[in-house]
Amino acid sequence: MTIIGFDPSLRHTGYAVVKIAHPTPPTALDYGVLRVCSSLRPSQCLQKIYNLTLELIEKYQPMHAALEGIIYLQNAAVAITLGAARGVILLALESKAIPTYEYAPRRIKQAATGLGNSGKNQVANMMRSLFRLDHTPTHDIADALAIAWTHYQSILAPMSPTKAL
Repeated sequence: MTIIGFDPSLRHTGYAVVKIAHPTPPTALDYGVLRVCSSLRPSQCLQKIYNLTLELIEKYQPMHAALEGIIYLQNAAVAITLGAARGVILLALESKAIPTYEYAPRRIKQAATGLGNSGKNQVANMMRSLFRLDHTPTHDIADALAIAWTHYQSILAPMSPTKAL
């Protein structure tokens, strides 16, 4: 089972592609952050995010995708920008018929660490341990890994004949 997770942002979109196959431990096939230069227009940033999403889909052929759900932001400009980044990711996933799921930040932290109010460092350390990484991932990457893991824990693990990790 291959799952792709995204932590959308206009300038720093985190992504992770994970493979989960019982009884072997989960594996991070690919992860990173698409860093978009601040000199680019927002429309150019969105095009880069869209293209990256399509490239990852083509390369890894994920069966499912997951994103952080819409969050409440007091700054309307930031909310609109985040929504635009989420929108192009959702569009790319839908164009390739990838089933896509969204999870609340609290649910992601709960799945990642067991606590819904965990800090970013706790999530990053748990993702390092869970995916047996040789370094602690940045927050954008850790969030993308945690989002993919949340999807597995929420949807796929209950259907598995073996116990979830």
